[in-house]
Amino acid sequence: MGYRKPHDAWTGDAWWPCCSGREIKINPLAYVAQIYTRPVGLGALMALALWLLRRSWLPGDSWLQVGGALAIAGSLYAALAAGLVLTPQHREQLLRKFVPWLGPRAEANIFVA
Repeated sequence: MGYRKPHDAWTGDAWWPCCSGREIKINPLAYVAQIYTRPVGLGALMALALWLLRRSWLPGDSWLQVGGALAIAGSLYAALAAGLVLTPQHREQLLRKFVPWLGPRAEANIFVA
């Protein structure tokens, strides 16, 4: 690629996927949809989960409740993102990196083919 990305992040980031999609000969709109659909959907799901937490169980009246909501939402987001957003190869890399921390027994159970 023989062109320079503009300095302004807002306009630069908006056109960059379209140029990349053309470079690899994919419809730019399909390329952008493939990249952003699952993360945006997961973000909307997390906004709904946080709203439900606030309405029903953790209203956020204290820092402890805010921290609890953050811990619950962060754990849910990490689990869903690993399952829905990551490709199988990246998911396997993540497992190989973190499973040894759980001990040899967990490692034996996860990587059985």
